[in-house]
Amino acid sequence: MRPYDLRHGCASLLIGEGIPTPEIARRLGHSVEVLLTTYTHWFKEQEHAANRLLSDTFARRGPLTGQLSPESPETPHDTRSET
Repeated sequence: MRPYDLRHGCASLLIGEGIPTPEIARRLGHSVEVLLTTYTHWFKEQEHAANRLLSDTFARRGPLTGQLSPESPETPHDTRSET
């Protein structure tokens, strides 16, 4: 065992649990920049989970352009003022 093995273990646990980055950095005594530089490979492992969350969010939210989806029964409303 090396002296920093416990610190790295703690970092990987907190990152894996989705703890906010600034809180992890604070607990490890790092800046956010140092945390992201040192442990970036562990954040990369969260890519698939993040993609699933985003897909679910977009599926619930609908198009982000402000347009209604084709399945929507509502009619689009133009919010610009008439002149």
